[in-house]
Amino acid sequence: MKTDDFDYILPSELIAQTPPETRTASRLLMVSEAKSKTPFEDHTFADFIDCCAAGDLLVLNDTRVVPARLRCQKASGGQVEVMLERLLPDAQLLALARSNKTLKPGTLLYIDGQAELEFIGREGEFFRLKLLSEAANQYDVFHRCGDIPLPPYIKRNTDQQDLNRYQTVYAQ
Repeated sequence: MKTDDFDYILPSELIAQTPPETRTASRLLMVSEAKSKTPFEDHTFADFIDCCAAGDLLVLNDTRVVPARLRCQKASGGQVEVMLERLLPDAQLLALARSNKTLKPGTLLYIDGQAELEFIGREGEFFRLKLLSEAANQYDVFHRCGDIPLPPYIKRNTDQQDLNRYQTVYAQ
């Protein structure tokens, strides 16, 4: 099975840019077997139980969305976007990073004028960074300064409501 097997065309006007006020009003796309005459059916989450059949497997996502995107600046003023992938021991982390120029080891990344991260090196596609603040919790800089990483098809900036609305009801 390949991820390409799940590709389909979804017109941009059908992609909600903000979540509905109630979770059960969220849209639900049901995909039937490929042999079906109508492989795609529109529903709302309130219809979820009616879309399930005996023998179906239900997987609950209990992960918590964290404000994992940091918008940083280099001393030169260049912009760097950092997306947390994983926290590591010794106040280090792996992240995806986007910058107009290649980061060099030792580069400090600033948020609101304060050095928060130091670029250490690369590990494949990831950047190894060191957290510079002496926070008791490694997530502190992300909770203080980070944004919720909205999917790329959401064409707006994050707002305070996103921290709650992009959590599943099972988030731990």
